[in-house]
Amino acid sequence: MKYRKWTEEEDRILEECCMLCDRPIDEAVRRLDRSKDAIRLRAYALGVSMKYRKWTAEEDKILEECYSNTNKDPEGEAFKRLDRSRDAIRLRAYTLGVSAVCEKTRDLYAEWVLFNEIRNMLRKLKGEAPVPFSENPFEG
Repeated sequence: MKYRKWTEEEDRILEECCMLCDRPIDEAVRRLDRSKDAIRLRAYALGVSMKYRKWTAEEDKILEECYSNTNKDPEGEAFKRLDRSRDAIRLRAYTLGVSAVCEKTRDLYAEWVLFNEIRNMLRKLKGEAPVPFSENPFEG
């Protein structure tokens, strides 16, 4: 591929992507028709961060609303209302503890605790020593 000099307009678009986009590199590749390496190098030269933008309190509130409603597709609703990728939405919902995955994890953990209690009660009835509780159900 032949080298093309960067224009002021391309620099502006790159800076905009870095400030406003959920996936700045992917968006810059799409809008500028440049390779990821070229975009990374130019961003470095301009002193622009290619890190994903942080979630705001407002975005968290919207995400929590989408998941707290009796929405059949909370992820899809959040995707419509937020300028974020579905992967970013899924990860943030999990981090906030509002996704169905979190609910299932909590349910499984509660079942694991109950299982440990019953197992130790049965061991006690048999005259055996109780098994120490493990936070991780896959240990011991």
